[in-house]
Amino acid sequence: MYELDPEWEAYYQETDPKKRAKIAEEHRDSQTAAARAAIYEKRYKRNADTFLRCLVELQVLAGSFTSGRGAVREIRKELSLLTLDGKTEYQEEERSILYWEIRNTALRYLESTKSDDYARKYCGLVRSTEAEKKQRAAEDIWKMTEGIRKKVPAGRDAKLDADLALYISAVQDAYRESDPEARQHFRDAGEKQS
Repeated sequence: MYELDPEWEAYYQETDPKKRAKIAEEHRDSQTAAARAAIYEKRYKRNADTFLRCLVELQVLAGSFTSGRGAVREIRKELSLLTLDGKTEYQEEERSILYWEIRNTALRYLESTKSDDYARKYCGLVRSTEAEKKQRAAEDIWKMTEGIRKKVPAGRDAKLDADLALYISAVQDAYRESDPEARQHFRDAGEKQS
C-alpha cells in the first residue's frame, strides 16, 4: 500500500536517531529529503522522540476511562503530533513518508520490549519470560491500535478517520514484521481485552 523507495530502506530500518540523521544526510539530494527532514525535526525535538511519546500516550489513553468527546479530542491531539505541521490533506508521497516514519517509531518501541526491564513483575523485582514479553507487547500494540479505534466513532470526521487508519496500519504492520507469531499474539491480546 505504501511504497518504500529502496534508497530510504536503511533509513526506516534504523531506529537510532543519530544513525538515521547520517543516513538522511547521505540522501539530502533526494526529491523527498525536505519532507523527511521536516518530519525528522518534528519527531526528535529537544533530543526526545515525540512520536514514540505519542504511541505510549495513545496506549495509555486506550486503557483509560476517558471516552466520548474527551477521548476523541485527546486522540486527535496526539495524532496531530504525528503529522506534518499545518497539513490537512496529503499527497500520496507525503502519506507514504508519514506511514514509514510511524512504522519506524513502532519498530523502536518494539525494540524496547525486548529489554530485560520490559514487563517486569512484582514491583520490578522479577523479570518476565520471553513468552510473557511477547504477550505484553501484543497487548500494548492492541491498545495502541484497536483500543484507540474503539474510542473513535467511525464516519464522523473523515480526516481523523484517515489519520487513524494510516497510524493503525503503520503500527500493526511494524508489529507483524517484528514477530512471526504476531498475528496469533495479537488475536489473543484482543480476546483478553474484550
